[in-house]
Amino acid sequence: MILGPNSGVLRGSILYLIECQTDYILDCLRCLGRRNKDAMDLSAIKMEDYKSWLDAESKKVSKRSAECPEWFFSGGKASWMRWSQWPADLVTFWWRTRQCNEEDYRYA
Repeated sequence: MILGPNSGVLRGSILYLIECQTDYILDCLRCLGRRNKDAMDLSAIKMEDYKSWLDAESKKVSKRSAECPEWFFSGGKASWMRWSQWPADLVTFWWRTRQCNEEDYRYA
């Protein structure tokens, strides 16, 4: 999914995020082709690792963003989770989406 949760930006280029996401999707399709599989699913352990990282980064951003409108936060300003915006810089987004790590996925 392109431009899903936590993929919006406040500073920077949304086009750059779309390019990164598209490159990642194409790399995932290459992984599927190499394995001659039709589907892939991120392992539960990797998903939990990512969610923990995202939670930690979102908490840092929300502490710095008290002036942000409520709609940036899941559950209003009292909640720390920013559901719509990427919580880190664009270099971090590129780094996390630069290639598909085949071992992180289960295939069918």
